[in-house]
Amino acid sequence: MKKLTLLTLLGIALVLAPACGEDPEVTSDGTAECDEIGELCHPVMTTLGQECHDIGHDRVGSVCLDRYQECKTHCESMAGEGGAGGTPAQGTAGAGGAAQ
Repeated sequence: MKKLTLLTLLGIALVLAPACGEDPEVTSDGTAECDEIGELCHPVMTTLGQECHDIGHDRVGSVCLDRYQECKTHCESMAGEGGAGGTPAQGTAGAGGAAQ
């Protein structure tokens, strides 16, 4: 009986030991990143912006994690350029449809 208890405790210790050194920051499966870049890149009308938007909506976590920083940087830098929230040119209709 004593051997069984020691073996059980040793087994538990071996299973739990690798978890002690793991980085707690790396817990995402990528879906949160997919959601973020899908929404962030939605209004960005560049080839990369639309590619990132599609990647976000495809929700393949590993792809989102691989492309997250590239997409986030690009789409944040393009925010407001060409989106519906921008100021329309003189004499054109804005997002609300009324000519300026």
